[in-house]
Amino acid sequence: GSGNGLLTSKGRIMFVAAIRETEEWQLNNYVFYSDDNGETWNLSQRASVGGDEAKVVELNDGRILMSIRHEGNRWFNISEDGGETWQPEVSVWNDITAPACNGDIIRYQFGNEDCLLHSVPYGDSRDSVTVFVSLDEGLTWPVRRCVVPYPSAYSSLCVLRDGTIGMYVEEKQVDSLGYTMVFYNFGMDWLMKE
Repeated sequence: GSGNGLLTSKGRIMFVAAIRETEEWQLNNYVFYSDDNGETWNLSQRASVGGDEAKVVELNDGRILMSIRHEGNRWFNISEDGGETWQPEVSVWNDITAPACNGDIIRYQFGNEDCLLHSVPYGDSRDSVTVFVSLDEGLTWPVRRCVVPYPSAYSSLCVLRDGTIGMYVEEKQVDSLGYTMVFYNFGMDWLMKE
């Protein structure tokens, strides 16, 4: 899927793929990873059955968290060994309800707080791309702030040199024919504001 890969603290490069293993439409998630700066690549064990575009982020303890596109509540899975194997079953985030749409997940540190940020449309349609905040390594996502309050879809997040957050997102004005790519820039103070 489109968007960011991951470079772990140990130097492993990782990208998630949604793979069709049969002639059926169903997609399953795997991770391609490289430990030699992309010279050679390995394939993980299956991380999800019936997932779609997904992203990975490294947790503080070195585990890898995968967020998986799914209609309704977003799925996730965790790897204890750097993305080589995954838990046998996916889990569900009750805090994140989204349509089947690609998004992004990154780690962000501000002051003494270390958090995860996740961007994806909120609700049941490709609308209202929102950034969710987790302060407990992805267990819960109690903070959410809508960035694009009208039709919007895929998004990608980054941390800029000045410490602010950048988001590149597809958005669509009501009277337009297609999506426009737009870049937003905001800080954690704005994101955390009630």
